[in-house]
Amino acid sequence: MVGTPGALVVQVALLLPGGQTLTASVTRESADLLELESGRPVLALCKATAVRVQPPDPFRALAGSIDGCCLSGVVHRMTPGDGLDEVTLILQGGGHWVGYARHAELQLGQAAEAQFPASAVVIAWAE
Repeated sequence: MVGTPGALVVQVALLLPGGQTLTASVTRESADLLELESGRPVLALCKATAVRVQPPDPFRALAGSIDGCCLSGVVHRMTPGDGLDEVTLILQGGGHWVGYARHAELQLGQAAEAQFPASAVVIAWAE
């Protein structure tokens, strides 16, 4: 966990099976109640409506973001919708992440990134 002493919100970094890092912003109270510590297995969820899926951006790492997360994967499934498509990514190392993309921006089997705010990630006990 990262946060300044006395801060009400802390950043929790979760190492995913494929080596990617998922960051969640949680209240210090929640982190304490969940007894978060290094090595503790947790379940991380994110509401799909908070996730924007798009082709990889080679400049994203240079630009950075204060409260942003980015997970890489491959487009596994697409469901057309009004103006947006629902997209399921298979993450590097396994697992799935769902979000939305503009029509015709992605194709099945294409590399893509899921971008979302760290504040949209919910952490729960995995036990």
